[in-house]
Amino acid sequence: MAGVKGVAEFFASHGSAITAALGISSVIAVGSWSLSSMRKDIELNKKDIEMHAMRHQKDIEANQKDIEATALRLERDRARELLSLTYTEEMKSFRDALAAKSLMVLAIRAGAAVPATVLQQSLLCADSI
Repeated sequence: MAGVKGVAEFFASHGSAITAALGISSVIAVGSWSLSSMRKDIELNKKDIEMHAMRHQKDIEANQKDIEATALRLERDRARELLSLTYTEEMKSFRDALAAKSLMVLAIRAGAAVPATVLQQSLLCADSI
Protein backbone atom coordinates (compact mmCIF):
# COMPACT_ATOMS: atom_id res chain seq x y z
CA MET A 1 0.00 0.00 0.00
CA ALA A 2 2.90 2.24 0.60
CA GLY A 3 3.85 1.90 -3.09
CA VAL A 4 0.44 3.02 -4.25
CA LYS A 5 0.54 5.93 -1.80
CA GLY A 6 3.97 6.95 -3.13
CA VAL A 7 2.74 6.87 -6.71
CA ALA A 8 -0.30 8.94 -5.75
CA GLU A 9 1.89 11.50 -3.98
CA PHE A 10 4.26 11.61 -6.99
CA PHE A 11 1.38 12.34 -9.38
CA ALA A 12 -0.07 14.88 -6.95
CA SER A 13 3.16 16.84 -6.78
CA HIS A 14 4.28 16.40 -10.42
CA GLY A 15 0.91 15.96 -12.15
CA SER A 16 0.92 19.19 -14.12
CA ALA A 17 4.44 18.52 -15.43
CA ILE A 18 3.47 15.00 -16.49
CA THR A 19 0.31 16.29 -18.14
CA ALA A 20 2.32 18.96 -19.96
CA ALA A 21 4.89 16.38 -21.10
CA LEU A 22 2.14 14.08 -22.35
CA GLY A 23 0.51 17.02 -24.15
CA ILE A 24 3.78 18.03 -25.80
CA SER A 25 4.50 14.47 -26.87
CA SER A 26 0.97 14.22 -28.26
CA VAL A 27 1.47 17.41 -30.26
CA ILE A 28 4.80 16.10 -31.54
CA ALA A 29 3.24 12.74 -32.43
CA VAL A 30 0.32 14.39 -34.25
CA GLY A 31 2.68 16.77 -36.08
CA SER A 32 4.93 13.90 -37.09
CA TRP A 33 1.96 11.86 -38.29
CA SER A 34 0.64 14.89 -40.19
CA LEU A 35 3.99 15.44 -41.95
CA SER A 36 4.21 11.76 -42.77
CA SER A 37 0.67 11.82 -44.14
CA MET A 38 1.44 14.88 -46.27
CA ARG A 39 4.57 13.21 -47.67
CA LYS A 40 2.52 10.15 -48.61
CA ASP A 41 -0.10 12.38 -50.26
CA ILE A 42 2.60 14.21 -52.20
CA GLU A 43 4.10 10.91 -53.39
CA LEU A 44 0.66 9.61 -54.42
CA ASN A 45 -0.10 12.85 -56.28
CA LYS A 46 3.29 12.70 -58.00
CA LYS A 47 2.65 9.11 -59.13
CA ASP A 48 -0.85 10.07 -60.28
CA ILE A 49 0.51 12.98 -62.33
CA GLU A 50 3.18 10.74 -63.89
CA MET A 51 0.54 8.12 -64.74
CA HIS A 52 -1.69 10.76 -66.39
CA ALA A 53 1.28 12.13 -68.32
CA MET A 54 2.11 8.65 -69.63
CA ARG A 55 -1.53 8.08 -70.60
CA HIS A 56 -1.66 11.42 -72.45
CA GLN A 57 1.64 10.61 -74.19
CA LYS A 58 0.16 7.31 -75.38
CA ASP A 59 -2.95 9.16 -76.60
CA ILE A 60 -0.77 11.64 -78.48
CA GLU A 61 1.19 8.80 -80.10
CA ALA A 62 -2.04 7.01 -81.06
CA ASN A 63 -3.44 10.22 -82.56
CA GLN A 64 -0.20 10.72 -84.50
CA LYS A 65 -0.52 7.20 -85.93
CA ASP A 66 -4.15 7.90 -86.86
CA ILE A 67 -3.11 11.10 -88.63
CA GLU A 68 -0.40 9.27 -90.56
CA ALA A 69 -2.82 6.47 -91.52
CA THR A 70 -5.38 9.04 -92.67
CA ALA A 71 -2.75 10.81 -94.77
CA LEU A 72 -1.79 7.51 -96.42
CA ARG A 73 -5.43 6.68 -97.05
CA LEU A 74 -5.99 10.10 -98.64
CA GLU A 75 -2.93 9.63 -100.85
CA ARG A 76 -4.22 6.20 -101.96
CA ASP A 77 -7.68 7.61 -102.64
CA ARG A 78 -6.20 10.43 -104.70
CA ALA A 79 -4.05 7.96 -106.66
CA ARG A 80 -7.14 5.80 -107.32
CA GLU A 81 -9.06 8.85 -108.47
CA LEU A 82 -6.28 9.84 -110.88
CA LEU A 83 -6.04 6.27 -112.14
CA SER A 84 -9.80 6.16 -112.61
CA LEU A 85 -9.75 9.42 -114.58
CA THR A 86 -6.90 8.13 -116.74
CA TYR A 87 -8.74 4.84 -117.28
CA THR A 88 -11.92 6.71 -118.18
CA GLU A 89 -10.06 8.84 -120.75
CA GLU A 90 -8.44 5.74 -122.25
CA MET A 91 -11.80 3.96 -122.42
CA LYS A 92 -13.30 7.00 -124.11
CA SER A 93 -10.51 6.95 -126.71
CA PHE A 94 -11.03 3.21 -127.17
CA ARG A 95 -14.78 3.69 -127.63
CA ASP A 96 -14.20 6.50 -130.12
CA ALA A 97 -11.76 4.35 -132.11
CA LEU A 98 -14.16 1.40 -132.03
CA ALA A 99 -17.03 3.62 -133.16
CA ALA A 100 -14.92 5.02 -136.01
CA LYS A 101 -14.00 1.50 -137.12
CA SER A 102 -17.63 0.37 -136.94
CA LEU A 103 -18.78 3.35 -138.98
CA MET A 104 -16.08 2.70 -141.56
CA VAL A 105 -17.10 -0.97 -141.86
CA LEU A 106 -20.76 0.03 -142.26
CA ALA A 107 -19.85 2.61 -144.90
CA ILE A 108 -17.76 0.09 -146.85
CA ARG A 109 -20.54 -2.52 -146.64
CA ALA A 110 -23.04 0.03 -147.86
CA GLY A 111 -20.83 0.59 -150.88
CA ALA A 112 -19.81 4.13 -150.03
CA ALA A 113 -16.68 5.44 -151.61
CA VAL A 114 -14.17 5.88 -148.80
CA PRO A 115 -11.16 8.10 -149.48
CA ALA A 116 -7.82 6.32 -149.06
CA THR A 117 -6.66 8.62 -146.26
CA VAL A 118 -9.79 7.95 -144.23
CA LEU A 119 -9.45 4.24 -144.86
CA GLN A 120 -5.82 4.33 -143.81
CA GLN A 121 -6.70 6.27 -140.64
CA SER A 122 -9.45 3.77 -139.92
CA LEU A 123 -7.03 0.89 -140.27
CA LEU A 124 -4.59 2.62 -137.90
CA CYS A 125 -7.39 3.02 -135.36
CA ALA A 126 -8.29 -0.62 -135.81
CA ASP A 127 -4.68 -1.63 -135.17
CA SER A 128 -4.60 0.38 -131.95
CA ILE A 129 -7.67 -1.50 -130.73
